[in-house]
Amino acid sequence: MYSCYGALSNTPHQSDPYQSESSDGVKLTVSDKLQPTLTVNPQSSVFTGDTVTLSCDVGQSTGWTIHWRKDSNPESTDAATKTIESVSVSDGGRYWCKAQRGEYYSEFSNTAEITVKVRPKPAVHVRPDRSVFRGEKVTLTCDIQETGDWQYSWNKEKNQVSSARKDQNYIISSVDWSHSGVYSCEGTQSKAPTYSQMSDGVTLTVSGECVHLFLTSFQPKQIE
Repeated sequence: MYSCYGALSNTPHQSDPYQSESSDGVKLTVSDKLQPTLTVNPQSSVFTGDTVTLSCDVGQSTGWTIHWRKDSNPESTDAATKTIESVSVSDGGRYWCKAQRGEYYSEFSNTAEITVKVRPKPAVHVRPDRSVFRGEKVTLTCDIQETGDWQYSWNKEKNQVSSARKDQNYIISSVDWSHSGVYSCEGTQSKAPTYSQMSDGVTLTVSGECVHLFLTSFQPKQIE
C-alpha cells in the first residue's frame, strides 16, 4: 500500500516544517507477465464471403495497445477486436496477439487458426439438351458437390423463378418461346455453409416444333 504527503522547509515566520496530511493509500499489485487470451468467432471452419471476428482479451486493465500477427507477419490493426469481412482463402492461417502499455510488452497469446474453404458453387445440367423444341419436356438440375441438407432456388435472367425447395430439379413440362433464356441456381441450408455461390448461367434455346419427315419407299412401276 503506497501513500504520500508534502512538506515545506522552514520559513521566516515558521520555525517547524509544514507537513500535509498523508494521501489515501493505493495498492499496487504485481502479477506474473500478462498473456492475453485470443478467441475467434465463429470457431468452426468458415467459407469465403463469411465474416470472422478475433478478440484479444487482456482482462479488466486498461490502456493497452494490441499488436497482431498472422503466420509471424505483423498486422496493422491495433484494436482489441479484429474483424475480417468477406474472408478469402488468403485470410486463412495462424493468428496471435500481444499487448503493449508504455514500454511493457505482454507475452504472445494462445494461437487461433482460421481455416477458410471455398464456398461451393453449383453446376447446372440440362436434359435432354440446351437446345430444345417447343413442346418438349426440359429438366434443369442444380448440382452442389458439398454434402448437406440443401434447398434450391432458380433464377432466369437474374430474376427468381423458383424459391427455396428441396427438389434440386426445375422441370418445364412443355417449353415455349418464353422459356428461352439464361438459367442459374443457388443453394441454402441451416448449417455451414449456409449458402452457396450462384452457379454460372446456362442458356436454354427453344426453337419451333420438331417436324419428323417420313419417306415412304416405293417400287418404281416397270414400263413395258
